[in-house]
Amino acid sequence: MKPGDLVIARMRKSQREKPKGVLTLYDWRTSEYHMWKKGDLGIVIEIDNKSEGAIVMADGNVGWVSQAVIEVIDETG
Repeated sequence: MKPGDLVIARMRKSQREKPKGVLTLYDWRTSEYHMWKKGDLGIVIEIDNKSEGAIVMADGNVGWVSQAVIEVIDETG
């Protein structure tokens, strides 16, 4: 995973029984959470290996999300 890659939300195994339909992106600048609908595309802006997260822009919002809940669907060349 690297900046510029297109990503989607991936359901964890425990969530497959009761899908919630959304993830949240955490905006550390405003301390707000923004909804990211599962299945909608996002783009990786920055990788944060220290926290095992990524800064992603999705649904018009930018925020942090765990790398464990997203998967790359299109890698940039």
